[in-house]
Amino acid sequence: MTILEYVEALNQQFKTGISTEHSYRPLLQGLLTELLPDVAVTNEPQRIEWRL
Repeated sequence: MTILEYVEALNQQFKTGISTEHSYRPLLQGLLTELLPDVAVTNEPQRIEWRL
């Protein structure tokens, strides 16, 4: 998905008039997955303890 395709998809979703924040998350996930193939993009992952 290109950034232009992402913006077009956002507009299509918005035009439905029934979208919530959750409606847009799969679109962002798709964009980030495409742009950052080495990063695991997860919508609402479980909380984990971070260790440095």
